Amino acid sequence: MPYFKRTFSSRYLQVSDLDPGPMTLTIARVTEESVGEHGDLKLVVRFREHRRDLVCNLTRAQAIAEIAGSEDTDNWPNTRITLVKGATEYQGKSVSCIVVQAPSELQTEIDGAVPF
Repeated sequence: MPYFKRTFSSRYLQVSDLDPGPMTLTIARVTEESVGEHGDLKLVVRFREHRRDLVCNLTRAQAIAEIAGSEDTDNWPNTRITLVKGATEYQGKSVSCIVVQAPSELQTEIDGAVPF
């Protein structure tokens, strides 16, 4: 049976989107947007290969900056990142979250392979 949160439409990636496994995606662009009930200004990453966007918290933004080799979000497009399920502490409880990582060497080789 599908995870119930998948049935509720969202334009943002959720942890349940990673149930099939990690996703390696290419950043198309980065914008600042009002997100959530309080309209907090957040960085939002859009991808070439996926219709849902990733809302960045400080940890995700720092990870992308390190992978992209730049803290300037104008330099992030065309950067490949891998999204995986992780865990973090929230209000004293361990909860699932989306973690940003550099693509594995194998994934980088696959992405760079010339199709026949």
